[in-house]
Amino acid sequence: MEKFKELSIDEIKEISGGLGFWATVGAGLIAATTIAIINDWDNFKAGLKGEYEIKNDCE
Repeated sequence: MEKFKELSIDEIKEISGGLGFWATVGAGLIAATTIAIINDWDNFKAGLKGEYEIKNDCE
């Protein structure tokens, strides 16, 4: 067992991917943004054209 040594924090991050957590968070944010745009597509298009927000009476 003397041949084994502890890994440093940097070595552990390198082995586990390091940015895996932030990649997952980024993917979640992209998915949430995409869903929000799709659910309010008419207002998204109006915003791109510089028009006012479209109000829905059923809300």
